[in-house]
Amino acid sequence: MANGNGPKAATIEMVAAEAGVSKTTVSFVLNNNPTISSATRERVLQAIAKLGYHPNVHARNLSSQKSRTVCVLVPEIGRIFEDPYFARAIGGVYDEIEAAEYNLILKKTSFQFAREKEYLNLFRRAEIGGMLYIGSTLDDDYLKDFVSTHHPFVLVNSYLPEIPIPCVIADNVKMGYSATKHLIDLGHQRIGHVRGSTNTVTAMDRCEGYKKALAEAGIVFDASLVADGHYSRNESASAARKLLELPVRPTAIYACNDIMAMGVQDALKTSGLRRISDCAVVGSDNIEMSRFTHPPLTTVNMPIYEISRAAVRLLFDLMEGKLPNGSAKQVMDTYLVVRESCGAKHQPRRRADGWTRSSDASVGGRTKK
Repeated sequence: MANGNGPKAATIEMVAAEAGVSKTTVSFVLNNNPTISSATRERVLQAIAKLGYHPNVHARNLSSQKSRTVCVLVPEIGRIFEDPYFARAIGGVYDEIEAAEYNLILKKTSFQFAREKEYLNLFRRAEIGGMLYIGSTLDDDYLKDFVSTHHPFVLVNSYLPEIPIPCVIADNVKMGYSATKHLIDLGHQRIGHVRGSTNTVTAMDRCEGYKKALAEAGIVFDASLVADGHYSRNESASAARKLLELPVRPTAIYACNDIMAMGVQDALKTSGLRRISDCAVVGSDNIEMSRFTHPPLTTVNMPIYEISRAAVRLLFDLMEGKLPNGSAKQVMDTYLVVRESCGAKHQPRRRADGWTRSSDASVGGRTKK
């Protein structure tokens, strides 16, 4: 057994110096990285043999495990089990991470989490190799720290207008536009909008799409026809009742998401407006429950599961150095799914590729069955 006066154990730095390469190159050789040339590999292996270097296998395995761990931030842990949006988003993240044999940890973005900069400390302690955030808001300006630190970080279906952070999002402006234009095409002129939380880009972009469709049709935007539902079914029902109590009530309402649209349907029923002809309703997201409302909900499909998987793939690219950290942005397409709540008749619709004969007629995308 060597004592304190014995020969010093060889280190990776000594191997690098002996072979005339960097520590990174030695590490690549030890991990059989295919980018290392045969000549360089042989030179490093000779230096290892000469110096009697023995890599710390446990430390290498631990380091590898940490670098292959992804942290997912969510506003509330409970919401991922209760809210269909978060459930699908987490499902997409999990499936992509599991397929790549990475590890997953969840963290709640509490005030303390942000104040103590735990989102950076996780990287500094080498506990994770990358981070995703599902459910960020416009108030999360602390995320600007990722611009200067260059840690692999991706926003899922969100972005911060003034902060260049990689993200994968749905075309939320198109979602609001498609829903509103559909109602206009059905003959509606006075269209209400139950808006999501105004501290989210999803709500603001969908409202922008709503306004864009109105302007394109020559309909003057009326702020009194917009009420806030804050992504809550109950609050959306209250918002809808306010719209229905206007001196000239809307003949149609576009809700920012399907849960909110269900709240609108609740309000219509309690107000005695039970016929579709009394007030048409369109939602957004195309969650599973939207097919089973009464009447079935016309909505705009948002591929949150696919968005989440794409966000993980983008994060992997950042973690592996395949992409520079920056404002990489991927936008996924959406499409209208026509059911009964808008008042449109179920009949074959002619598309560029022929006739579609689904009970859920899709417009601007594949037929949803």
